[in-house]
Amino acid sequence: SGQNDFNSVISRFVRITAIIIIPAFLVVYFSYLMPTDSGFYLRGLNTIYADSNSNYNFYLNGQFSPGGWWYYFLEAFLIKTPIPALIAFAVSLIFWRKFNINNRDKLFIFLPLVFFSIVTSLKAHNIGIRYLLPTFPFLILYAGVLAQLIKIKWDKIGPAIISSVVIVLGLWYVFSAVSIYPDYLAYFNEFVGGPDNGYKYLDDSNLEWRHDLKRLAEYQKKYPDTKIIYSDKNIYFDPSYYGIKNLIPRTEKSVLNPSGKYAVNIHFLVRLKELSQKLNDKNLDWLFLYKPVDKIGHTFLIYEF
Repeated sequence: SGQNDFNSVISRFVRITAIIIIPAFLVVYFSYLMPTDSGFYLRGLNTIYADSNSNYNFYLNGQFSPGGWWYYFLEAFLIKTPIPALIAFAVSLIFWRKFNINNRDKLFIFLPLVFFSIVTSLKAHNIGIRYLLPTFPFLILYAGVLAQLIKIKWDKIGPAIISSVVIVLGLWYVFSAVSIYPDYLAYFNEFVGGPDNGYKYLDDSNLEWRHDLKRLAEYQKKYPDTKIIYSDKNIYFDPSYYGIKNLIPRTEKSVLNPSGKYAVNIHFLVRLKELSQKLNDKNLDWLFLYKPVDKIGHTFLIYEF
């Protein structure tokens, strides 16, 4: 009967949910070193943004906003994911009627995918695509059904055409990884002109996480008169640890009257753009005013005056 079928579906859903939740709970429990306080994990969740700066303005497409944008992660996904992967995801979704996938498998794939995407867009700070990373395994898993589509279209379209498309997309994908090595954090796809243009669209951990200090030190050894303007100095990112010298204060005077050679990290340059908009002073916006003569990875731009 219909009632029995409904009960069967609910029972199966509960069993599958238990199979997922119990291992997940054990992983979290042991990762937190077996806490005896049942509220330990929930309090941890509540402290994620406890030390965030309430005056911080998020950045997207050259603009700043204290509240962010609802489409921030969608845009980040579209410009920081290799285009061959986007094509695979899109095709697998467009031809969903062609695939032999039961409802249970669809639920397993799309329920977490939709949940993570909605929660991330509503709650996560607009500072990095990393918050959206849990959705990628499910997208990749679903894109695997393209093997069925290839089998269906093999004789209709022709082996030569299908093989050529697959090979081109595969080589393109490999090139995306090889060409950005070792600066994977700064990857942007061809939709925005690659990583050299990334700072025009996104900032923060989408682009750099103060990780090029070793290369900066090597550059300064080669050009010892280089002045450094750096937006972060703490126990984890202390330039002096690497022997970096000539750090100059991050003041308006330093950037309004430049002379000589400068290495400036991109995060600071983006924040200069924000300051120039607040003060309505374009002379503070180095990204707009000056063209860099060199760069260190995708973290520091080199200017010479």
